[in-house]
Amino acid sequence: EQYIELNKLKLKKLYILFDNDRAGKINRKKVAEDVAPLVKRVEIVTVPEMKSDPGELANADAEVLMRHLGLRE
Repeated sequence: EQYIELNKLKLKKLYILFDNDRAGKINRKKVAEDVAPLVKRVEIVTVPEMKSDPGELANADAEVLMRHLGLRE
């Protein structure tokens, strides 16, 4: 149900970033499998040195990550 709206976006690529703990590793894999039919490409992003929740990334760190992924110039 929650992925129906995602399908409407017609995304070419979706990046998934979860915590590095055990639950995050399990959940990112499940989400990737769930959304795979809805987008052309799903990429799981891992940041080994990330110690906190991805939502708690400092803006500067998030910008560096987005540049690395080619989402920012």
